[in-house]
Amino acid sequence: MLYFMKLNFKRKLAYKMIKQLHISELIRRLYPVAMDVKFENVSQNQIIEIMRFIKVKTDQSFQLIRLGSLYDGGYLVVDDFSRRDVLVSLGIGNNADFEYNISKKIERIIAFDHTVDSIPNMSGNTQFNKLGVKAESVNEFVTLSSIISDIPEVNDLLLKIDIEGSEWEVLDSMSNKELTRFRQIIGEFHGFNEEANFETINRVLAKILQNFVVVRTHANNWGRYDIIKRIAVPDVIEISFLRKDTQAVFTNEVKNQKVVLNSRNNPSDLDLGFNLV
Repeated sequence: MLYFMKLNFKRKLAYKMIKQLHISELIRRLYPVAMDVKFENVSQNQIIEIMRFIKVKTDQSFQLIRLGSLYDGGYLVVDDFSRRDVLVSLGIGNNADFEYNISKKIERIIAFDHTVDSIPNMSGNTQFNKLGVKAESVNEFVTLSSIISDIPEVNDLLLKIDIEGSEWEVLDSMSNKELTRFRQIIGEFHGFNEEANFETINRVLAKILQNFVVVRTHANNWGRYDIIKRIAVPDVIEISFLRKDTQAVFTNEVKNQKVVLNSRNNPSDLDLGFNLV
């Protein structure tokens, strides 16, 4: 959140400078050229492939609910929980509203964040660990594989992941068998406008989609959009996945439902949305 607040301040400062110096037209003309140079080794098909992976299929109509904050810190999830579910929550920061809301619906929560000493609104069935999560265990970091190996298989698992870009390496390190222990994967995914991430993003999404479907995507407007090969690409996208074998509740109001439940992460900035249906 602190990173996004600093980014928002920089954006507002840049806007004021541009307006005062009357250089907006020059920037408008140079921006497409700069993007073409920056992504000269990227094809439009590569971008389309990534966007296709996270596109919500229009024939899917899952019953969604919003858990957590109205703005940043809230997620849309499929309303399909049981008292034997365990949430593995990676990345808390200063907002645990999602964890607090979902704690009333499931057995327990195992939370990890090495950047804070405690989490707010911690419910009685939440275990907090001051540890980070990476692809390898080192120093103050553990692996997601080791976390779930200690949870009995009788429990169905849920995953919330918001670890500022490390989500790709963590999910890349997981086997298909390990991933399918989770019934839902809900997260904030970073770096869609960074060429260095494209190969990993493609690989991870392809692996997830072998056993999951995308039920919701929404751009986090604390981040930015870039025009890459004439396609608007958000930097940060919230994505909710559901395991394909789940017998979830269906609804015929999926389009209107998502529009109503979606909310801008930064309430003071324009929400361009993304792939809502």
